[in-house]
Amino acid sequence: MRARSSNLSDRELRCLVLVVEHLSSKEIAVRLGISPHTVDQHVRRALHRLGTPTRREAARWLRQTHERNFTDWRERKQLQKLESSERIEPASATQWPARIRLPLSTARHPRNTMGVGVRLMWILAIAVTAMASSLVYFAGLEGITGLTR
Repeated sequence: MRARSSNLSDRELRCLVLVVEHLSSKEIAVRLGISPHTVDQHVRRALHRLGTPTRREAARWLRQTHERNFTDWRERKQLQKLESSERIEPASATQWPARIRLPLSTARHPRNTMGVGVRLMWILAIAVTAMASSLVYFAGLEGITGLTR
């Protein structure tokens, strides 16, 4: 390696740390609140400064040189997960139950990880809802035409 991590900007270092977590550019962009193109630019600049040809090698180098920081970071993250799981938050009317995953990408779930069965269930649910709403619409039209006769 021809450079050190001290030569990396704060954003480049943050992007590489998230690359270590095996996140895609889109997922990193969501976490940092920037565009995926900007993430790619930061990663490219970091690769150039580190003299590594791939994201994987830069991530490997970062883990090796900052292993203690990653260990501390992992312990803090696990502690935060434990603390947040102990907290009981009131259910809001707009929250979906934990088991129901919407077929949309969200900030928490930017990747589409639904299986075929879940996709088919959503397609069936949407089709049944569309059919029921059209039946209600036509029943309403029939009622209105019955009143006007």
